[in-house]
Amino acid sequence: MNGRLHKYTPLERLPLYRNRDSIEKAFRILKTDLDIFPMRVRKESTIRGMMFIFFLSLIIRTALMRGMISSGLMKKYSLERMILELEKLHVVEDANGNITELERTRKQKDILEALEKVSWW
Repeated sequence: MNGRLHKYTPLERLPLYRNRDSIEKAFRILKTDLDIFPMRVRKESTIRGMMFIFFLSLIIRTALMRGMISSGLMKKYSLERMILELEKLHVVEDANGNITELERTRKQKDILEALEKVSWW
C-alpha cells in the first residue's frame, strides 16, 4: 500500500479517489472529445496557447455537463445533441445595432429554460 495513503482513514480516502477519477475523466475528454492529440505545432508559444484554449474548453464542457445533470436535461439530451440544437438559434442585428432573436423551437425553449434555473457558481 502507498505510504501516503496509509495515514488516511477509508472515509478520508474516498474523496481522494473521486478527485483522481474526475481528473482522469477530464484528460480522457481532452484526448478524445476535444481531439487535443496529436499536436502538429512546433512553437512553444503556440502549444501553450492551444493548451490554454483546450483547458478553457474543458472547464466550459464540465460546467455544461454539471448544469445538464442538475437540471435534468441529461435525461433527454447528450451534450453534443444539446449544443447542436442550440446552434440553430438565430439572431439578427439591424443597422442601428439592435439585436433581435428569431423564434425559438420548442426544444430550444425547453433547454434554455432548464439552463436558466441552474446555479452555475
